[in-house]
Amino acid sequence: MLRYILRRIAVTIPILLGISLLIFVSARQISSPEGQLTLNPRIPPEAKAAYIEALGLDRPWYEQYLTWLGNFVTGDFGVSLVKNGQEVWPIVQSALANTLLLAVVSIAISLLLGVILGTVAAVRRNSIFDIVATFGAFVAFSVPVFLSGLLLQLIFSVQLGWLPTAGIYSPGQQGFDLVDRVEHLVLPGTALALQLIAVYSRFMRASMLEVLEADYIRTARSKGLSELRVISQHGVRTALIPVVTRAAIDIGLIVGGLIVTERVFQYPGMGLLFLDSLFAGDYPILLAVTMIVVLSVFIMNLVADLLYAVLDPRIRFA
Repeated sequence: MLRYILRRIAVTIPILLGISLLIFVSARQISSPEGQLTLNPRIPPEAKAAYIEALGLDRPWYEQYLTWLGNFVTGDFGVSLVKNGQEVWPIVQSALANTLLLAVVSIAISLLLGVILGTVAAVRRNSIFDIVATFGAFVAFSVPVFLSGLLLQLIFSVQLGWLPTAGIYSPGQQGFDLVDRVEHLVLPGTALALQLIAVYSRFMRASMLEVLEADYIRTARSKGLSELRVISQHGVRTALIPVVTRAAIDIGLIVGGLIVTERVFQYPGMGLLFLDSLFAGDYPILLAVTMIVVLSVFIMNLVADLLYAVLDPRIRFA
């Protein structure tokens, strides 16, 4: 397995380099650091020259790229161009922590409910439960996140007043408050989980139907094992493989930010940070956020591949 991991990393390095170059060029096209000089026409020429020299803008673009890449690899993400010279990493770190919390909670709940619903629907194929679950998954998957988010806000925040509308803490809150934090997670987490439950339940149902027709399932039944043991120990474990793949990819993508969800609920995560930085022209943050997305997708895909061997011992890595 170690050789497999090293081989995957070796193959991925040139891909990451190519993507990083594309990200750097694209970010410079949509958010030029020189644009900050036009915000204040009263900036003296010597200040402009110092700004350009400090960012290395007087050097060729490929030198700027190599400098940025070297700094990124060593953990130096630079400073924000619009947030009073704050370092980029603390800003990204705070947003990343908020997004990861929302993602982990939503995906954990979605996996649990999705696997249960998909398994029961497959075992009771064509039953009333299967029909209702299939229709419910279709509806949940079809409703856009922004619409479900707005409906949740309208019902539970505006009409009933049970939960806060946006943010991660109530106005005036000082320090950490677990109850207040959880209350602010409920609505965005539910809006995200609705679609994920629909996706995972459909994946689980399709995979479980295929597994139930396998020879080893018939062998397990012929040995006199109870149906519950056949389903839980022999069926679910193998059927989880495609679900785990999708969940790992979702986690990697979610790290990049739930742009729609975080905008609707004004949740200060990676998605909201990306939009704010894009509109403000803060390209060091754009570069850092985008590269973290790329790395997270690669890492989570590798984790999914390794989990295959845990879920199905027949799988081995050469």
